[in-house]
Amino acid sequence: MVVLQVLWVLGLLVFGIFSLSSVRVQAADEPVSIASARLQDQSQVLTPQLLSFEARCEVELAPTSVTVLWELAEVSVDHTRSITELSKAGKSPQGNVTLGLTQAALGSQFSFGMETLTDPVTGRTCMRPQIAIRVSAGVQKISVAREFAKGSCGYQSVLDHEMQHVRANDDQAQFTSRRIEAEIRRSLGNRVFYGTRDELEGYLVLAVKDHWIPMARQSFAKVETDHGRIDRKSENLRVFNSCNGEVVRTVTASVI
Repeated sequence: MVVLQVLWVLGLLVFGIFSLSSVRVQAADEPVSIASARLQDQSQVLTPQLLSFEARCEVELAPTSVTVLWELAEVSVDHTRSITELSKAGKSPQGNVTLGLTQAALGSQFSFGMETLTDPVTGRTCMRPQIAIRVSAGVQKISVAREFAKGSCGYQSVLDHEMQHVRANDDQAQFTSRRIEAEIRRSLGNRVFYGTRDELEGYLVLAVKDHWIPMARQSFAKVETDHGRIDRKSENLRVFNSCNGEVVRTVTASVI
């Protein structure tokens, strides 16, 4: 049994280029293509003076940077709640009991900076983004019903089952980190973006809140399929009947 909470954190970090206030945003229901950001296209007709500025941008700006860090979750084990308490926490259907529970918080943190140059004549600014993302399942808390003595076969059987949920969460977080990195690299390439400072900042905010966060959220949600497979009826029966009847006896004694 697993309870999955999804946390979304958007942090905005500026690398000494310009002042940027923190922004809290809600992910949109439908992703918006990054291409929809209203920035000036490099292919437009330019005067020789602007072309010279663009040549400087191509050469002098640091390359686009995309750093995605996947972190293996910390795992803690709680042994204080009873079968009855875990059954309520896990919202077990009437007649069912919960022997173990895993709680996790899969989430991602985005931060970005901008490497920029500004044309002193026109005030036009160019930039390449510097993106950093951290993805993890946070601290995963496993609860094993206190009716199972630590070190007993029943305790270990329940713990081993819950560790399958832990691994599923970690695997999905790792998969999501690779997917986000590939998508961002594909979207940004090593292009130089042009516009006012507000337009450039808005472009990155739009990309994070309307495209990359919804994509990560959608990817995280797919872990529910794995949890359903782990909690299939045959696996629950295997745990229930394990340890030469110890689990059955413990459950029976707890509900009488």
